[in-house]
Amino acid sequence: MFPFDWNAFVQEHPFHQQHELIDGFDRIECCQAITALVRGDRFTDGLVDSQWRNGNLARLVERLGEVV
Repeated sequence: MFPFDWNAFVQEHPFHQQHELIDGFDRIECCQAITALVRGDRFTDGLVDSQWRNGNLARLVERLGEVV
């Protein structure tokens, strides 16, 4: 476990807007992105649901399975 600024990660890796970024994520970046979604949902109600519906969350989980 290590410190991680999830908000800065989203700013530097706007995967929610540029879905193709997920295809280049490594194992750590996939976990960081999933963490950012869960943390972000605390401040933006429905974020996880919307990311599931638009396919981003599923894409992250699939990518994680590829790189593990």
